[in-house]
Amino acid sequence: RDGFAFTFSDAILLEDSIYFLATAEKTTSVYDDGEILGSALGVLALRSLEMTDFHFLTKDYKLEGITFQYKQAGRLHFLISEDADNSEGGTTLFQLSLEAR
Repeated sequence: RDGFAFTFSDAILLEDSIYFLATAEKTTSVYDDGEILGSALGVLALRSLEMTDFHFLTKDYKLEGITFQYKQAGRLHFLISEDADNSEGGTTLFQLSLEAR
């Protein structure tokens, strides 16, 4: 986004796929936080490591944690956490539902 690359922030293995979060920040440092440019969810095939899906999720949040919740009616449900880059100490949890592949 805006000339800055998305980088991995978390990943989980689920069945034969790796579901990962990636974020973009306006910074060239791997340590210093920058302006949040967005977060996305990607899917890699486990055996080939080929990217099979990529969804831009938000431009407003830096999403840095993902866990699988449950599978129901052909949909996968995840919990995703935000890193607000502030010292207030809290985080926001989001629910994400995707069609199972």
